[in-house]
Amino acid sequence: MGTAVVIGANRGIGLGFARQYLEEGYEVIATYRDESKLDAETTLSDGNKESLAHLKRVYGKKITLYKLEITDTEAVSKFAKTIEKIDLLILNAGIKGYPISGTRPLDHTLEHLSNSLKVNTQAPDNIVRSFYPILTKSPNACVIYMSSLVGRTADNESGGYHPYRIAKAASNALIWNWSIELMLDWKKRNPQNLTNTPCAVAICPGWVRTDMGGQSARLSITESVSAMRKVIDYVRKTKKSNGLYMHDGSVAEKYPVTDVLKEVFEAKAKQKVDLATVLKDIVSKKW
Repeated sequence: MGTAVVIGANRGIGLGFARQYLEEGYEVIATYRDESKLDAETTLSDGNKESLAHLKRVYGKKITLYKLEITDTEAVSKFAKTIEKIDLLILNAGIKGYPISGTRPLDHTLEHLSNSLKVNTQAPDNIVRSFYPILTKSPNACVIYMSSLVGRTADNESGGYHPYRIAKAASNALIWNWSIELMLDWKKRNPQNLTNTPCAVAICPGWVRTDMGGQSARLSITESVSAMRKVIDYVRKTKKSNGLYMHDGSVAEKYPVTDVLKEVFEAKAKQKVDLATVLKDIVSKKW
């Protein structure tokens, strides 16, 4: 099926992605930070618990576990060089960045903000940089960033969540910027094959029952991940990465169609016309 690299897969949504892509037949490379927590179980849905160690026991060579501190730039670079093939790069690891839910900006410190940006924005940026050489050589590869609606400026009517909100807003811009760059680079290398360009997209998983979302959240991890996988498939197929997506496929924030994205859309439209012509010829000749 393909290869999915899941950054931050030892619990929560990352673990959900690892399991579902393994079930679909993907080879999964799953990173974790704390080896002592590999056996820690995460509730994916009612009565359904899982751990990264258990996935390794069940799927064996289909899943590779890799210890990684995402803020360690040298470690990330070393890790990226071990990857020979990639279809999906899922950036799930992240932190709230503040000690108390809903606290106001004056209750937060510059240290809180700096740490949130380091983990939620700078680390994903470095990961994409490190994987960039292989991404630009991988047809239809996709970088997926776990974002949040609090990063959408138009939705900010309550304030608060200062370090997390700012880091997510910055990361939404970051991921869109990388998507443009991937498409531009692919165009230079493959001007006659724009339809297979790699891209990057930010997705909000919704309010999910994780350590961060709490047990009162509306969605189970399984429900959220299942829905997001449909969004990922849609973006990979259409290349419509110009927006912040919700888990259900709705677009929370839409970005302008750039020149290179317009060219990709035109190439895909022509591809459909060419295919229709071939099918018509087949029918008419009764092949």
